[in-house]
Amino acid sequence: MKYRKKPVVIEARQFIYEDKDIVLSWAKSIQFNVNHAWEGEPFKSDPCIIIPTLEGDMKCSLGDWIIEEPFTTNGRKLYPCKPDIFAKTYEPLNTPIEGGKEIMTADEYKQQMDAIDQEAEKKKRSLMKQFALSNNPYSAGEIITDHIGSILIEEIKVCKGISDLPCCIYTGTILTKDGSPTKKKENKRTVYQMNIKA
Repeated sequence: MKYRKKPVVIEARQFIYEDKDIVLSWAKSIQFNVNHAWEGEPFKSDPCIIIPTLEGDMKCSLGDWIIEEPFTTNGRKLYPCKPDIFAKTYEPLNTPIEGGKEIMTADEYKQQMDAIDQEAEKKKRSLMKQFALSNNPYSAGEIITDHIGSILIEEIKVCKGISDLPCCIYTGTILTKDGSPTKKKENKRTVYQMNIKA
């Protein structure tokens, strides 16, 4: 049987030289016995934070991340993580957490509503097309006539009809009374399905 790890929200700080004192202070606020080494030799060129655990000391080097253990085990409250592993495993959580409950921001709400609206609009267009085409008795190459005259259908599109029900719009070459294509410069026009003469 297969299992998937549950998503866990973690607190973490990246150990960079410019913020080394801030990161150390944060680490000590979680686990008081955290040590550091960056004053004097030999650590001047290789600052690090040492996290004592029951299994031994864990070293956090520059660029590494320090993660607050979400499930404290054997007194260990922090552990280091290499930046490449951290990038593959975690992503920033932009949603504030309050009392373990996620708070949705106004931007997140708007984004989700926009996504829902876009998906709904896409489904509406698809349904309109399905309705109109299923009620369309004509195809390209056929001749249709309305109160103005006749056209040879070349293209069929869908639009919202006057009764709010979708219908087809036919675009094609204007035909003369004898059925031949017009020689006028403006030789194309559009006919709405509801205007077609039977």
